[in-house]
Amino acid sequence: MNRTIPLLLASLLALSGCHGTLTLIGYDDDDDSGDDDDITGDDDDTGDDDTVDDDDTGDDDTGDDDTGDDDDTVPAGTCAPDWDLDCGDNATDHYNNGGDGSTNSVTEYSCFDAVWDGPEYTYTYVAERSGPHTVSLLGFDGDLDLFVLTSPGGVCAGQNCSSFSGNPPGNGEELVFEAVAGESYYIVIDGFGGTVSDYDVRLECPGGDGDDDDSTSPTACGVNILVKPHQANDANLWTLGASGFSGPVAMDPPGGGTVWGAVAGDFNADGAMDFITERQDSTGLFAHLWAGNCQDDTFQTTNLTENGNGFTFGGLDDLHGSADLDGDGDIDVLGIEFNSGAGRVWLNSGSGTSWTAAPNAFDLGSWDPDDTDSAHFSVSMPPADLDGNSIPDLVECSNPFSSPTTCTLHTGAGDGTFVQGPQFTLDRVVNGVTVGDFNGDGAPDLVGGLDDDGDAGQVWIWLGNPLGPAALPFGPGVPLFDVNTPDSTGGSNDAPGYGWPFASDVDDDGDLDIVVAVMEPFNSTNHTLYLATNDGLGNFTVSTIGPTQATWGGGDVFMQSSVGVQVRP
Repeated sequence: MNRTIPLLLASLLALSGCHGTLTLIGYDDDDDSGDDDDITGDDDDTGDDDTVDDDDTGDDDTGDDDTGDDDDTVPAGTCAPDWDLDCGDNATDHYNNGGDGSTNSVTEYSCFDAVWDGPEYTYTYVAERSGPHTVSLLGFDGDLDLFVLTSPGGVCAGQNCSSFSGNPPGNGEELVFEAVAGESYYIVIDGFGGTVSDYDVRLECPGGDGDDDDSTSPTACGVNILVKPHQANDANLWTLGASGFSGPVAMDPPGGGTVWGAVAGDFNADGAMDFITERQDSTGLFAHLWAGNCQDDTFQTTNLTENGNGFTFGGLDDLHGSADLDGDGDIDVLGIEFNSGAGRVWLNSGSGTSWTAAPNAFDLGSWDPDDTDSAHFSVSMPPADLDGNSIPDLVECSNPFSSPTTCTLHTGAGDGTFVQGPQFTLDRVVNGVTVGDFNGDGAPDLVGGLDDDGDAGQVWIWLGNPLGPAALPFGPGVPLFDVNTPDSTGGSNDAPGYGWPFASDVDDDGDLDIVVAVMEPFNSTNHTLYLATNDGLGNFTVSTIGPTQATWGGGDVFMQSSVGVQVRP
């Protein structure tokens, strides 16, 4: 949603590092500490006609007939909802708390003892799903604060405050509140100390982005995961908890052999995350589904290659990504034949146990494991839309160890196959690439970088334009984040490295985070996994997941790493 200032400009400002680190001050009102009778919402004490005189704070100057006239729609001491937020296209708004539709009637809230004398702007949200919802407020000057109010009787009043975020000036605001499907909530941005400012507000909802296509998807259950093959007889599994990722745990598929590939996704659409491993023994390649169990977070294995389950291999096919490639609502799997770069796709019947192999889905022109002395090459994973038609695409990139990087768009046909499309040039050394809408403006973006020279950890973003037709990325991009931390001398850690990013909503909050695998040290099979957590507006906080080993690596072999990041229907 974009009403006064183009969101693309707001996104660029957010990505330029204008905002400080978020320090959450959240408060959930309950009977012990937020009782209306005890703090600020008692009609007899703080909200009566004596302290909120209609003639003084809600007169025609701030609440006229068009937006909030006291005589018409805004009783004393109440806010007037003016716009709807939801979890889909209208999840983000850029506005001003003193703009048309604002009021200046609520000066106190039951969840914090202070006075807000600036105008407030109010949104209505009708919960589409039950569970934790995150509201973020960024891109403002002065001291704006963020509130969520319940709506007993449909009244928008400060005495019904349930959650609050009030950081010092110069810091963004963020809060998490528990919503019940079908219930209405009011999201209020209010000015402390008379603050009036433009802002960006973002609502993130559980279990996906909330688009209509997701409304019938099962509620997320079980644990959130990522999985990585590591040149051994098992795969490394990490699970996400309250304190971050834990692991890895060795997951050894039945039958022995070496695990060369692994992908993650809710393949049986039951709400629990699953993963598929590919192992090789002396008799061939075999795929196993590890189906997650919501009740106890265990996994049940099924051999997908035997018993007519259809997950067959046509060569040295390695699993690399998962997405709904044919638009039927379930998660399919994509692979690459190691020697030739031929694309492999396995289409899911919906059960996760019955598959159809499509061995000639695409062809990678730059993929050549024997030519690692003259070019770097990579493919965007997981598959995601780049040309704006909502069908997953692939981006293949290569560079001669220097800028620029030449990329080719492989356009998804909607049936599990891809058509080689146009080329475009990025003015960076892009060794790894991934695609998605990272700033929540509805336009697909491209993320890449992770050079192996003096800036090994830098990641860049090429922003899509939400106001115009889809266009291919070009130019130098915008700095996004750096996985390298400062060294002991105060400088940045610029030792050579090499890495690959993978876009995924790791924490199920409705925005795309990025998992990064970096070859550390350079020219080795040792990898370190990092998580760049998105705040919903394209600002990322980097943390370390942990060390692992590559499926490929060592010497001059820079084959793309495989990391199974979770994908939901």
